[in-house]
Amino acid sequence: MLLHIGVQRYSKNSRKPSQRRFSCCILTKIFLRFLEIIELLHGFCLNFIGHVDVWLYVVVKHVKSKKEARIREEEKRKAEQEYERHKKECSENYSKWANRKNNSCGKDHIRLAHSLMDLVKQKKYEEFLNLLNKMSLPSTMKLGVMECARQGGAGDRSNLCIKISDDALTFNIYKYLEFENSAMGAWQTFLIERLWHSLPLWWHENYNKRDYIYSKEDINRYDCGIMF
Repeated sequence: MLLHIGVQRYSKNSRKPSQRRFSCCILTKIFLRFLEIIELLHGFCLNFIGHVDVWLYVVVKHVKSKKEARIREEEKRKAEQEYERHKKECSENYSKWANRKNNSCGKDHIRLAHSLMDLVKQKKYEEFLNLLNKMSLPSTMKLGVMECARQGGAGDRSNLCIKISDDALTFNIYKYLEFENSAMGAWQTFLIERLWHSLPLWWHENYNKRDYIYSKEDINRYDCGIMF
């Protein structure tokens, strides 16, 4: 009886080989289908992440651009305020000193200073003596400028020089220059003495650049060192 039940149980739970092969095929198909779904999900995720990356890049770039524009506007606003403050200060100082009788300059003095700056900008150095008529040199000599090298070192400046002959020049210009003993002669001496600040400068020597205020109009002509 027990043997018979055991056989019945074995017979009930057992499957034929064809049934087992069929079950394996079903499981294999399900597994392959599952792999296809995983691959599709993987591709979708990669595509989604790629679009998210592009979107994040665009958003970050836009935010960064807006921030940089905001910073530029703020810097420009501060520079303009500094410029106006500096211009006002220059105007007040000019009025203060111009009201002192001993420090007043005539229109001829101012016009001469402006004309000299124009010659410097045009690099017409050979015309200095034609303009500064209270200065003189021996007829065989010429006043000129040795411009800065613009290479090597930490900077260079241009210098006034006198050409003594074809193969000789000197930077000791006051050894040969003669000035008229007059108010205009003194003014021209001052202009020539401070002229190197307005001649071409290179690299760190530009810290020595100066724009002189000879009249109230000059305050609006110059940028007072403010760069926009």
